[in-house]
Amino acid sequence: MHVQIVTFRLGNLREDDYLSSANDVAARFSSLGGLSAKVWLERPEEGTYGALYLWRDKESMERFVRSPLFEGNNSELQDVRSQDFDVLNNLTKKTQPELELIS
Repeated sequence: MHVQIVTFRLGNLREDDYLSSANDVAARFSSLGGLSAKVWLERPEEGTYGALYLWRDKESMERFVRSPLFEGNNSELQDVRSQDFDVLNNLTKKTQPELELIS
């Protein structure tokens, strides 16, 4: 498993417009190869939004970053930051009481 955290600011984009656009494209994420889950994030009081992505492997994440769906390809968004992490499977197995991320 590989984890990616993406954050960005809306800049001049209105929150209503962003949410409408996100709602329109949300279904396209379910067909991304290697994506196990996307958790949508918001901190509207700061104008910061983003997502937590759970990928099967780093290669799947790297394909996504090159795709038109990646937030960094949207010129209206500002301060796009993407960080990715390997998962410590042995520890994660011990701390997943509700979701079985690692089997």
